[in-house]
Amino acid sequence: MVENKMPRDIFELLEKSVNEKIENFEVKQHEGNKKGEGFLGDLLFISLKNKTSKEDHHFVIKQVLPSNHETNKNWMSASYLNEIYMYMKIIPTFQEFQKNCQNIKIFDNVPKCYAALSEKCNEKILLENIKFKNYVLHPKKQLINSKMYEKIFQLYGKFHAISFAFKQQRPELFSELVSNLKNNWPAFTTLILYKSITNAVNRIKRILESRNEEKLLKRFLNYMDNGLDIFKNSIQYKDSYGVIIHGDCWSNNLMFKYNSAREIEDIKLIDFQMSLLGSPVHDLSYTFYSGASKEALDNLEELLKIYHTTLSEHLKHYGLNAEKVYPFAVMKEEWRKYCSFGFIMGMLIWGAKNIEDGHVPDLNEVIDDKNKFQNYNIKIDHKNYDGPICNLIKHMCDNNFI
Repeated sequence: MVENKMPRDIFELLEKSVNEKIENFEVKQHEGNKKGEGFLGDLLFISLKNKTSKEDHHFVIKQVLPSNHETNKNWMSASYLNEIYMYMKIIPTFQEFQKNCQNIKIFDNVPKCYAALSEKCNEKILLENIKFKNYVLHPKKQLINSKMYEKIFQLYGKFHAISFAFKQQRPELFSELVSNLKNNWPAFTTLILYKSITNAVNRIKRILESRNEEKLLKRFLNYMDNGLDIFKNSIQYKDSYGVIIHGDCWSNNLMFKYNSAREIEDIKLIDFQMSLLGSPVHDLSYTFYSGASKEALDNLEELLKIYHTTLSEHLKHYGLNAEKVYPFAVMKEEWRKYCSFGFIMGMLIWGAKNIEDGHVPDLNEVIDDKNKFQNYNIKIDHKNYDGPICNLIKHMCDNNFI
């Protein structure tokens, strides 16, 4: 990328991050995300090399997409402001809180955020590019096994423990932090989600019919008739065990670092645009049902115990007892109450992971064009989709979650 073609505001964000003039660096832009891959924005991958010291800096810039649809503009701006608020306010506040506690490793399972721009319809976030630290995404179409979910659930136990402790020990400040987070799911539902849910439910109905799965089909009937209402209710948290959740927890929003034996060494959470006050179950059920293999589905109980054990271990560092703060029995009860959120998102995400090559829709174009919106659907690679989605439905039925 030629330097003088860069927008001035990107120059300024980069200069702020390195505390030097951009003229002192060689600037290189790497290939960004492809059309249709980023619903809420474009990703720019930029490297700077100091002309004197030869030191390298690697960044990701997330920037909101333009839209002709006012509702879409408002929702995308709100989503970016949520993420900016998480990176610039909530996470630093949590880390400062941890510094005042003894024997606690500071939570660093997120990329560094160097700078952000909050101007409406021009929001931008400058993050470290952790790919240069050997973090990678899990292959989209590859199911996730129990061993991998153990690490993921442990990470969420660690993350949620901070919220529980902060809420217990800094209740007024916690309420203030939460009040500035916006629940962006209702607007997303209005824009595109209801169409996606309808399409997914009809697709699954056809698959179950073709496989003569009459018992599963009968249990699934409620989602065919009331899927949207079930989703809306599932994301409205009304109980007293709320934490600040990651929110959009599918595998593309977690990055993994492996050691030489291909064992997970570390995980980073990315994308906090849908963060809000919710149940830990919102995070856990979403990440689980959007990627779990049959083997993992069969081990849910053990994974929930692993999560709660990790939560308990971390709460002890804050002088708290997990069985008083978030009892395991309450967690199991909340799973039954709120796992519909993860189940519905799982249906949608597993479809998105298995879109036929060359048929990835640009959702911003769909929203901005009424004709495209009315005809919106996705073409699925059924070879990889049907078996796992049937396993998911069976799991939900066998456990009386639906």
